[in-house]
Amino acid sequence: MPEVLGTYNRDLAADERTYARGDRSLVHAHESDVIRSDQTRITLAPLDSLMRTFWDLVEHESWPDAPSSDRWLAPRVHAALRLTRREASDQLAWLWLALHYDRYVTWRWGEDAPANRWKGSINKQAFARLWWSGELFRLGPDYYPVERALVRQDFVNSYLHRPAVRNRPFAAEIIALTDGSRTDATVLSPDEINLLAVTVNLALAGTPPEVEIGPQNDDVQTYSEWVRSGATTDDWTTMPEGPPTQDVNSHQLSAARALVDRCWSYRSDLVEAHDSRAAQRARDAVEQQDAGRVSGA
Repeated sequence: MPEVLGTYNRDLAADERTYARGDRSLVHAHESDVIRSDQTRITLAPLDSLMRTFWDLVEHESWPDAPSSDRWLAPRVHAALRLTRREASDQLAWLWLALHYDRYVTWRWGEDAPANRWKGSINKQAFARLWWSGELFRLGPDYYPVERALVRQDFVNSYLHRPAVRNRPFAAEIIALTDGSRTDATVLSPDEINLLAVTVNLALAGTPPEVEIGPQNDDVQTYSEWVRSGATTDDWTTMPEGPPTQDVNSHQLSAARALVDRCWSYRSDLVEAHDSRAAQRARDAVEQQDAGRVSGA
């Protein structure tokens, strides 16, 4: 019988996580299955199948380095492990999954993988970051925006955990600006990606993107049916289709693009303010050094 997704009834200490990697039975007393409201469990058979394909590709050196595999794996993890957002908010379930597939965690981040790769925020935890990228950056059944978003680590690190990207049209237009896929845009540098994240935070402080873009209209019924149907493929070499939801319309995308452009237009003011503060700190440091020389003379 295929294994099912589990969770823990409490967090595990660092030494417990280390022991569990070698022998899961040592923390078995703290484990339980994730059980849905209809008393069903979540099979890991599709994810097991995906990871077998993944390791075959690793053996054939399909990626130049470990981070490059993220763009391939993220949409497929979302398609294989079909969760509701509520289920995906359980950090201890992600910890359980990381220990279950600990080979992946140590391959991706090394034997001394940081603690937040086992249990951490959605932009850091090993599997949560893949799944949530698939969920937040897809456009209906289209996973290609997810692939584009994960071309560079700066994007996931800077945006995935931010409330603004819960708005799907806004997330789509941020991706389009940063990766240069718009006809009027060029690929942003890592520093520019981080700068845009700061300007978005400042521009939307106290005013969520929904004010200008309109309310998020998640197609909850279609998504729920997709989750319940489960993944049926064993062929993970081609890009899967996501849930056939109708969450976004052209008006929302146009409004989102205008908002993203306005946020990006603030960058020069932000850089100028940062440079002014940095210059003032430098002047203050020089004055302090001069004062020290005078007092010591």
